[in-house]
Amino acid sequence: VLLPVLSKDLGSALIFFVAYICIVFMATDNYGYLLLGIAGFCIASVVAYRLFYHVRVRVLAWQDPFAYIDKEGFIYAVTKTFEEWDLKSDNAKPIRRLNALGKDILVKNAENLPIGDVEWGDAAGIKNPSKFTDITVLDNEVYITVDESRGRIFAYDNQGYLLFAFGGRGNVDGFFRQPSSIEHIEKDLFVLDSQNASITVFTPTEYGSLIYKATEQFACGEYDASAETWAKVLDYNGNYDLAYIGLGKSCLRQNKYKEAMDYFKTKRDRRDYSKAFKYYRKEWIEANIGWMVVIIIILVVVSFVTKIVKKIKWELDSL
Repeated sequence: VLLPVLSKDLGSALIFFVAYICIVFMATDNYGYLLLGIAGFCIASVVAYRLFYHVRVRVLAWQDPFAYIDKEGFIYAVTKTFEEWDLKSDNAKPIRRLNALGKDILVKNAENLPIGDVEWGDAAGIKNPSKFTDITVLDNEVYITVDESRGRIFAYDNQGYLLFAFGGRGNVDGFFRQPSSIEHIEKDLFVLDSQNASITVFTPTEYGSLIYKATEQFACGEYDASAETWAKVLDYNGNYDLAYIGLGKSCLRQNKYKEAMDYFKTKRDRRDYSKAFKYYRKEWIEANIGWMVVIIIILVVVSFVTKIVKKIKWELDSL
C-alpha cells in the first residue's frame, strides 16, 4: 500500500487497502478489524487531503459540481446564494477562482466587479440581479458565465474586465428561455437552454476574434502587436472602452506614459491614469532634474545678490 502512496497512485493504494481489509475480515469474521480499517481509511483520507494537491482539487470539485477547473488547476465556481446588497461591496463573490485551500484568488482590477449586470431594475418583470448558473474558461484565461435571470452571457478577461455581453430572454436566435449550462470547444460556445431543450452554438465574429487576439497578445508581452489589434477593434466599435484601456496599458508597458494617460483619460480610468501619471511625473523629473537644479541655484544666487545690493544701497543712502 505504501509504494503506490509514495508514487502518488492513490487509486491503486485504495484498492489494495480495501482488498486487504476484506480478506482479513472474511478470514477472521472479526468486526474489530473492519472498524479499524474504516478508521484507518478516514485518517488516511485527511492526511492525503493535506499532502496531495490533486486530492484537494477533486474534493473541491465534488463539493461544487458546477465548478470549472482551468489549465493551472484552479477551480472556477459560481454561486447564486447571496444578498443583493453584498454584490457591489464584493462580499457576495458570485464568481470565484479557488486555490487548493479553497481561497478565492479571482483578480478584480476593473472598475466594476465581475457580477454581470452592474445595475438592475424591474424591466420585463425581472427584479433580480444576475445569477450565474455555470461558467467555462477558455485557454486564454477568459472566463464566460451564463446568467439565468436575464438569459445573458458575460465574458471577462483574467483581470476582471468585461469583454462582451450578449443574449437575453426570448425565442429568437441568440436568446434563451432558461439558460442553464455553458461549455466551449476552442473558442466556440455551447449554451444549453433547459426549457427549450436546445443547445445554441456561438462562433466568434471577426470583431470578437480581434478582442480575444488583443487580450492574448497583451498577456504574452506582445505590447506593440496588442496595441495594433486594439486599434483594429476601435475600427469596428469606436466606443469600446476596453480597447482604449488596452491601448493605454500597452503604452504603459512600453514606457509611453503620456500617451497612456491620454487613453486612460478618454475612458475615465482613474486608477490606471493615476499609475501612468506617477510614472510620467517620475520620468519628467529625471529628464529635467539638471535644469531644475540650475534654475534653483540661479534663483538662490539672484536672491543672495539682491540682498547684498540692497544692503550696500542702504548703507550708501545712510551716509
